[in-house]
Amino acid sequence: MEVIKPPNHLDVIPQQWAAMMDAIDRLAPVDRYQHWNELRLEPVIQGVSHEAWWAALKVTRLPRLRAVGPRGKTGFLCGRPEALDELFHELDRCGPGQLAEVGEEDRFSRSALLREAVGSAALAGSVVKLEEAREAIRAGRPPRNVDERVVLNLFGALVHLRGLARQPLTRVLLQDLHRRITADTLEPGVPGRLRRAGESAAQEDYLPPPPDELPDRLDQLCAFANGAPAGSFLHPVIRAVVLHFWLAHDRPFADGNGRTARALFYWSVWRQGYDLFALVPLSPRLAGDPERYARAFRETETDDYDLTYFVLHQGEAIRAGLRAARERRDRKQGRLQEGSRQGRVFNLLNRRQQAVICRALHEPETVFGIARHQHSHGVTHQTARDDLFDLVRRDLLTVTRERRIYRFRAAADLAAGLQAPAGRRRGARTIATDEGLPTSLL
Repeated sequence: MEVIKPPNHLDVIPQQWAAMMDAIDRLAPVDRYQHWNELRLEPVIQGVSHEAWWAALKVTRLPRLRAVGPRGKTGFLCGRPEALDELFHELDRCGPGQLAEVGEEDRFSRSALLREAVGSAALAGSVVKLEEAREAIRAGRPPRNVDERVVLNLFGALVHLRGLARQPLTRVLLQDLHRRITADTLEPGVPGRLRRAGESAAQEDYLPPPPDELPDRLDQLCAFANGAPAGSFLHPVIRAVVLHFWLAHDRPFADGNGRTARALFYWSVWRQGYDLFALVPLSPRLAGDPERYARAFRETETDDYDLTYFVLHQGEAIRAGLRAARERRDRKQGRLQEGSRQGRVFNLLNRRQQAVICRALHEPETVFGIARHQHSHGVTHQTARDDLFDLVRRDLLTVTRERRIYRFRAAADLAAGLQAPAGRRRGARTIATDEGLPTSLL
């Protein structure tokens, strides 16, 4: 992926200034915020060279930008693109309740954060299927390989960050976040340690700040994350996007910078009150087109660190994430409504039990377990046990015991069980042990 560095708009030859000024009126109002890399390939318009066109756009863009981020020659510029005004308005009005069932926010959040972990790991080269990651968490088993370790580390770090959203960011907290994300995936001593001399992390023609500048730049990053003024008003979501870019751009660690930067974005939006992002995974969108994600970085880095390119790209991912979250909520509502139509018994169940029955209706071969139910819903072992055995007593599930592990499956007459009259008395259920001896459930 090659991104051509733009020409200096101040170097436009004098003969082209008149054409450039004319281009401001004719071209700037329809600025699609193209990078020079794309604009240079557009057809030339009536006497306006590509260079004059570019200069016209730069002149109209600069007044709308403000300096943000680190001080000095490697500081960033950032504006608020009008193309995202509607999205930001929607984010300001939207709450978690619009993306999840009432009382199900925590469960929806765990699912969304796992999707985020899988997507972020994929961008780092660790490919794990969502179902495999979900099964590992539900079963409470350790990771089978490094790729699974990367996903589970990310998931645990995101869950941990939610509890720290009201704490200010410090260099210690940031290094601890990196340590959690990269634990047991890098050489001993590397997780949480800042990049040293010889660990350049250079990429293409970009050279990150030298190691001796990292402590000061991280202190500036923390101050910005904690709300340091950025001139005029900077939307909280844009502030989080700037942090994402800043940390990934500086590469303060030997490895794992991208994963840490994406996690830092979530800490920032949660700290600023946007709890709905616990239900909106963005990395699956980024992983769907990793070249476009990388290009957004390069466009910013090659055009005077104009972060508008990156902000626009992240805005597209946020919009897609919101749409996907609503679709998941609608599917969930549809299943619950379908289950409710099955019979009055369904409405007597709690939400966790309803989720089990919905899956049992759609996937009758599914095997449920106490540990899986516990980890899936974030409840105690006893609560998970009570949920499942209550469904057995209601003739909705059957249960067997194999090597002291209970396995629950949909009852053969599940649909009929949902139609049973309220208050129907149920008899004792039995468990078939691995020796074939029945054990009473009473």
